[in-house]
Amino acid sequence: MVIVGRDRNGKLDVDKESKAIKFLYGNSFGRMLAKLLSYPFCSQLASMFLKSPLSDYMIKDFIKENNIDINMFTRTDFKSFNDFFTRVKKPECMNINKDANIFISPCDGKALVYKISDRNDFKIKNSYYTVGDLLNGDPISAKYHDGYMIIIRLRPKDYHRYIYIDNGTKSGNIYIKGVLNTVRPIAHETEPVYKRNSREFTVLHTENFGDVVQIEVGAMLVGKIKNYHSAEWPFKRGDEKGMFEFGGSTIVLLVEKDKIVIDEDIIKNTKEDVETLVEIGSRIGRKATNEDIINNERERAIEREKMAIEEVSLKEDTPETTETNTTTTEPTIVTTEATTPTETTPEPTDVVLAKEETPVNNESATPPVVENETTTETPQVTNEPEIEQGFEVPPLDYMNNYNQNNNNQNNS
Repeated sequence: MVIVGRDRNGKLDVDKESKAIKFLYGNSFGRMLAKLLSYPFCSQLASMFLKSPLSDYMIKDFIKENNIDINMFTRTDFKSFNDFFTRVKKPECMNINKDANIFISPCDGKALVYKISDRNDFKIKNSYYTVGDLLNGDPISAKYHDGYMIIIRLRPKDYHRYIYIDNGTKSGNIYIKGVLNTVRPIAHETEPVYKRNSREFTVLHTENFGDVVQIEVGAMLVGKIKNYHSAEWPFKRGDEKGMFEFGGSTIVLLVEKDKIVIDEDIIKNTKEDVETLVEIGSRIGRKATNEDIINNERERAIEREKMAIEEVSLKEDTPETTETNTTTTEPTIVTTEATTPTETTPEPTDVVLAKEETPVNNESATPPVVENETTTETPQVTNEPEIEQGFEVPPLDYMNNYNQNNNNQNNS
């Protein structure tokens, strides 16, 4: 696999993956072995060897292979490979941009930059991340909505010490335990490196760029991230913040919205999936002006309008889906209606029973009604219009006349 990058003049810079890395991440067996090697205890074993004098034989070949100018460093008598790896540059070889309005790189490496979306997520190669993933769920992640994430990948040949990007003070260092995958691009094809690897972060309260989160991410065979200072430490631009021990590694910066403007070449290269070579202390952006903030808000308004149009379009499509669903569920509705009479069957039954309790059209019920309702021999007048068998109760005047005639007959 060939890794293409560009320097700040647009010249291509090509890295080739080593055979060992290709083996570890290029097939299933290699990935199983890489998983084993990614655990810290393997890093610790490797660290023991690299810190011992037995490893000094590796130094000469490494310098030659990577074309490193050894005269840029404070000394050349290294006692071990790790001693060489954590070498210190001479002050005159550190070109730190001191302009307060310039946003600088904290380290050597290859840079990519991503806009943090509304959902605070982004994609690197085949792996999806959120800011919360990087910070292990720390609620401060919400502060970086619509801001920038800058990833700077240090190669083994790069200078593995890093600096503060501005004047300010810092919070405490928060360590997140994890594994140690390589941070080379091939690993991102199969592993979500930045949310699985061991890492440490702190919030830098800067004078010119707001609160910047700096995250140091460990990589394969880098068992140690060394940050020098604790909470509330006051720092100056260019002061050394810490260092990595042997291996590749990465620094991630999270910057709030409307604080900086990233250099166009880095944005363009990232869109083409190409890394940009940067040097420690060199410019990668500038402080945002009021005009930049207005333009940013205009761009966000356009983006919100696009999203609103997409939502409306989605809603317009929704009725068609609903109709389709209704059609497919009609049998269910019919079945429900069919069962309704069964559920309501008791209602008609109750009505019928209520009618059966009345003396109307019920022969067997007539005598009890008369006996129960009549306590004397005088027939009781009912309000019912008629009784079963068609017998009509005579009017009261008729009954009185009838009784009087009977009495007269008896007297005669």
